[in-house]
Amino acid sequence: MLHAEVWRKGALHGSHEALNEVVVSKSDIARMGEFAVELDGKKVARFRADGVIVSTPTGSTAYTLAANGPILTPDVDAMVVTPICPHLLTLRPIVVRGDALLTVRVEGVPSEALLTVDGQQPVELYRGDEVRCKRSIYTVELVRLSAGGFFEALRSKLSWGEL
Repeated sequence: MLHAEVWRKGALHGSHEALNEVVVSKSDIARMGEFAVELDGKKVARFRADGVIVSTPTGSTAYTLAANGPILTPDVDAMVVTPICPHLLTLRPIVVRGDALLTVRVEGVPSEALLTVDGQQPVELYRGDEVRCKRSIYTVELVRLSAGGFFEALRSKLSWGEL
């Protein structure tokens, strides 16, 4: 799971727990936002896009997959950072270690940006706000109802690896 904190003007503004993903996106339909991503305090990228998805391995087969992100097996200790419709085609999703601190900063938006955690009620974000994501102290045990496992589910639901 992920723990996400919203920091505004140097103060903690709120915190959230996510099973699948944390999404920072612009709210205007036809305009891009500007976002910056840092990994453990070091600049990864600054770019224009519709937003950024930070996902767990469980979330890699949800919104991240729809945004052309990679599929991670559930046992991988990692997070995925996926730009949503980036302005530059060279900006690709990245996989980072699970104990990293990822920061997504809203650098510029037409009006406001939104934080959405696991597709629930959005939280308003403004220029300069930071969403800091790290491994949650909480974990979850998932029940598997079929004996086929992860790849059987991918083949069944996504026709993955089928000719």
